[in-house]
Amino acid sequence: MEDRYTKKSSNARAERIVEEAFKRGVIFDLSMSIIIRQDENYRNILKYKLPLVITEKQMDRTFEVLRKCLQIVSV
Repeated sequence: MEDRYTKKSSNARAERIVEEAFKRGVIFDLSMSIIIRQDENYRNILKYKLPLVITEKQMDRTFEVLRKCLQIVSV
């Protein structure tokens, strides 16, 4: 949500997070929520596409990448 009062969606930011994470070797995907308001789709639910077997070190790296992507997009 871009603005909690106007309910403006943050689709563009979510897409940018996916792109930035992919550049860093982490795969996320976006999903569409059930809510469709004023003919606008809220495709901003972030999903992590993790492998079937993952180590704690890999998970830590994933969260580091996500944190960095959130910082980039928030600027």
